[in-house]
Amino acid sequence: MASSRVLLCLVLASSVMLAQSLFAGGSSVPVRVLAVTVSSREHQVIRVVPLASNTGVFPGSCTELTVRVAYRRSRWWRTTGTPSTPEQHAEALRLLTSAMLAERPISFGVMGQGLIASADDPCQMRSHGFQVISEPSGPAVFSFLKWP
Repeated sequence: MASSRVLLCLVLASSVMLAQSLFAGGSSVPVRVLAVTVSSREHQVIRVVPLASNTGVFPGSCTELTVRVAYRRSRWWRTTGTPSTPEQHAEALRLLTSAMLAERPISFGVMGQGLIASADDPCQMRSHGFQVISEPSGPAVFSFLKWP
């Protein structure tokens, strides 16, 4: 009986560590949100300006970033998980809109390959979804493109 409890504790601890490592490696930077345009539940465009020096989230030459989001729920079902549910994506858009309207900074980041640049313009990016993740400084919006 005691050995099964120990095994259960080990499995649970391993699961927690694995879940944390799945989100490891993301980075964020404080931004000012210039615009949030919602065309539909699946298509949005956001424009942000970094408030810190280049941290790897923005291409070095970009003073403004335009992110075109093509959220497709079926896209995530065909891969290995669901990093951003429709509800989580909508929550992230609300948080970005709130930050824009209040003119307050918010952290914006990427997880894994969270954004991909347009072939024509490195400051025009694509994403497949957003998710709000808590950071020590507060909530941050992270972009996901591929999982993992």
